[in-house]
Amino acid sequence: MTTRARVLVLVNDLEATLNFYTNVLNWTLGECPTPDTAFILDPSGEAILLASLEAGDTTPYVQENALTKQSGSTLQFRVANADDLRAELEQRGLQNLRIERGMWEHTLYVPVPEHTLLFLAPAPLSTQELLARYKQEPYELDSVLAGKSEADLDIARAPGEWTVRQIVHHISDGDDLWAMVIKAALAASGASYNQEWYSTDNACFEPLDYAGRSIEPALALFRATRAHIVQLLSHLPADAWERYVMLKIQGMPTPVKMTVALAVMIQAKHALEHIDEIREIYTTSPRKP
Repeated sequence: MTTRARVLVLVNDLEATLNFYTNVLNWTLGECPTPDTAFILDPSGEAILLASLEAGDTTPYVQENALTKQSGSTLQFRVANADDLRAELEQRGLQNLRIERGMWEHTLYVPVPEHTLLFLAPAPLSTQELLARYKQEPYELDSVLAGKSEADLDIARAPGEWTVRQIVHHISDGDDLWAMVIKAALAASGASYNQEWYSTDNACFEPLDYAGRSIEPALALFRATRAHIVQLLSHLPADAWERYVMLKIQGMPTPVKMTVALAVMIQAKHALEHIDEIREIYTTSPRKP
């Protein structure tokens, strides 16, 4: 049987949805465990379970923590180039496909019967442009925090959300972890790299006491990590950016290819999003701990 799916997509018209995936998108039809369910394999070979509303119990066909998508929702996928994919889909008859071009990513929107597919591709930045942005972010974080008191660090955007202090520790820890992914790729391209102890919901923030620790060592680590990676990538030949590891993290059914270029982009984007979040907190939140 096809590997159990990580995503369950509920649809009203299973036949029309299957026809679109197989005949328009040219995705592979997998097994049909019941008359009301079918596996579709995305271009990477990952299984998605499509099920009609009358399908009944689908638990034997999905992973334990599978996402359930209702009719009208969106599904996200990563691709190398959004423009190339749009041209390919337009040749198959799809028209008026929209690409949203952001600083870090280009997003291609593809309407499918009953839901929407989002294909995310890295923006076509040169490695030097990417490295310049990556290098600058510790200075941006220092600037946002300049003059802030200890009480200011304990402000959150809303009750129950992370404080500025917790966000700073999260930025620093994430950068530290991903620096090892980058270094592993640079040193042993093609190697397997397992980081399953770290959860994507960042459950370590409590045992590592993000809320109670000074941020100065975290800021120093962030600066040092970025300076170290920038020095490495500036020193090594240009093709070092294409070195990679097969990365396995918690909740990921199979390893994925993670190039140095993609890892640097992910971390640059991640830090900037949280720096902007801190700016928003100080702009909109009451000045009290």
